[in-house]
Amino acid sequence: MGLIPDWTPQIYNPDDVIVPYFLPDTDVTRQDLAAMYTSFGRMDQGVGLFLQELEKAGHLDDTLILFTADNGIPFPNAKTNLYEPGMGEPMMMSVPQSRETWGKTTEALASTMDFTPTILQWFDVPYPDYTLNGLKVSLTGRSLLPLTSSHQGAAQNFTWTYSSHDLHEVSFVLPSWCHFTRTINR
Repeated sequence: MGLIPDWTPQIYNPDDVIVPYFLPDTDVTRQDLAAMYTSFGRMDQGVGLFLQELEKAGHLDDTLILFTADNGIPFPNAKTNLYEPGMGEPMMMSVPQSRETWGKTTEALASTMDFTPTILQWFDVPYPDYTLNGLKVSLTGRSLLPLTSSHQGAAQNFTWTYSSHDLHEVSFVLPSWCHFTRTINR
């Protein structure tokens, strides 16, 4: 809650927030959600400042921007687990050649595994063909660049994603986290 010169806080009223179905609707939950939305506003303005700097440097029109976070919202059943609320993570991508898709959302399912193939395709770098311990190594993700085109059918290839979680750290093991893998289908 510190003051940042370039940040104009957006304060959310706890009475106005929508409480997700998996959380108890209490005053404390509403206060935490309002604080979280304020943090989201701070992040959003930070991304805006970053884009302004990129534009000032003359590189807004030649830079691929990928943004994500490492987990879902910081609440029970939603952070660092594979329950449905924990699978949602922020992910944004900006491709200068597809300005018509800027500010739009998609129902496509993607994950951070898709970042490497996206970056390789962006730079037109082929994935090397090699083996490790006698097994062919292959890329597990897929490029997200087709999602930034104006082709309506691009999202149909992104109807599933795979995630797994073995444990959070060696001293903090919860039964719901151990050896749990999940494939989400839309």
